[in-house]
Amino acid sequence: MRTIRITYLLIALCLVACTSEKEKYLDRYQRFTMDVVKNAQTYTEQDWEIALSTYKQLKDEYIQYSRDMTIEDRRYIDELNETINKELVRNAAVDTFEGLKSLFGDLSDMVEEFLFTNE
Repeated sequence: MRTIRITYLLIALCLVACTSEKEKYLDRYQRFTMDVVKNAQTYTEQDWEIALSTYKQLKDEYIQYSRDMTIEDRRYIDELNETINKELVRNAAVDTFEGLKSLFGDLSDMVEEFLFTNE
């Protein structure tokens, strides 16, 4: 009888430990997402590299914790991914816009220089 109780206790402890790790993972994912949303506009290129590396790591860890997740947990991760992906797309769009603006500015300067030096 005592062996059965110890076995149940060990199983319960293992389940609590697994749940705890899953909860820590969900918390880290949420904190990372909120940090990206809060600071995305001030991120440098290096900040984005770090963020992308962290994002990849969190996504890779998903496999480890996903079997312990409820449907609600998985939906929540999907929402966090959507939020992060929006910031990544927004950053890429801003970078593209800034690049085009710079390119057209350079072209404008070249045309202006050509027109006024060949008078």
